[in-house]
Amino acid sequence: MINEEKLFKLIDKNTNTAEIKTVYKFIIKINSISINQIQKEFNYGFNKVNKIIEILEACSLITPKVQGERKIIGTLDDLEKSLSEITNYINALDNEESLNEYKKNKFISNLTPNSLNELKKYNLFDEVYKATYGLIAIDATDINELFNNGNIIAYYNDYVNSDCNFELIMVSNDKVSNGLVIIETGATLLTVNKILTNIKNNFPEIKIIYASSERSDEKTHFTFIGTR
Repeated sequence: MINEEKLFKLIDKNTNTAEIKTVYKFIIKINSISINQIQKEFNYGFNKVNKIIEILEACSLITPKVQGERKIIGTLDDLEKSLSEITNYINALDNEESLNEYKKNKFISNLTPNSLNELKKYNLFDEVYKATYGLIAIDATDINELFNNGNIIAYYNDYVNSDCNFELIMVSNDKVSNGLVIIETGATLLTVNKILTNIKNNFPEIKIIYASSERSDEKTHFTFIGTR
């Protein structure tokens, strides 16, 4: 599986997919992953070769280094799929609108149909999507795990006051067993802690995936999704 977060940090408009392909074919041919050998074969600088190796690792075509060694774990077909993804991302870098559209479509493609349907049913998709590509480490896998055992049975999606009082919307009488909290705030950490404390008091047994992003003002927007 491609590590998209890592891969996209390595890619820019100057990324050359033909060079990546050539290097991967070479290491398959010699059945070895040696920066020195690649440098000698193609007359590439160390930094260039090292970046290609990191890209191949992010694409799960080779393993991370363990005790000084890497292994080849991908096929040429896997390489072509990765290069297609890289090309699509490079093309999306032309402007911010294209890049945002690419990321949104990619996020949607990684959601299960049930996850996507539930988020859209209660108008929660935008909040989750923005948090996913904000300043937090949450992705489609986390969202899909949230819906492993069922659908949304409680949610809140609005601003909260200074006392952090909120009233969850219950859509089912079933017991909440898992939850996602997204807090978008320019307020203090104390406010965030109050919100999380309220959640824990209401649902002491649930596992909460906590995500947060910043606002330029002191308003606090709070999203809670509770599932079976």
